[in-house]
Amino acid sequence: MSSRPKTQRSFGMSHRSMVSLIRTECQDAPSRLETLPGREDALLFVTPGGKPRGYNQWREAYFNPAVATAGLTDVTPHDLRASHGTWVADRHGVMTAAHRLRHSNASVTTRHYARPVVGRDEQVAEAADSWLSGPEDDDDGSAAVPART
Repeated sequence: MSSRPKTQRSFGMSHRSMVSLIRTECQDAPSRLETLPGREDALLFVTPGGKPRGYNQWREAYFNPAVATAGLTDVTPHDLRASHGTWVADRHGVMTAAHRLRHSNASVTTRHYARPVVGRDEQVAEAADSWLSGPEDDDDGSAAVPART
């Protein structure tokens, strides 16, 4: 998917940035692109006349119906952006999230998008306890590797 970054500084990209899309959500995109003039550079969300669809038009035509079909209420595209940013930061790091969100500085990502994940603190504490307590004992009661003292 290609789009214009908010600023010229966004990861050194002059006018377009590329972000990998989720394959399962884009299964029909290649066949749809085959039918459009311009193919690879074709816009997927266009007006009936083939012009770029504005944000509000896109939201009314695609997003709001999808939200209703999912049985959700009071969900905005920005909510999905924030959820995605949080998930990517948690699983793949803040720098990857910043790149996907087209932020020129990761501090924007941490300030607005990468939110705490419920239960993650306990998981980190358990992992740290495991690292600090040393290796588990073997069946015979002896440690497989001597613990540091």
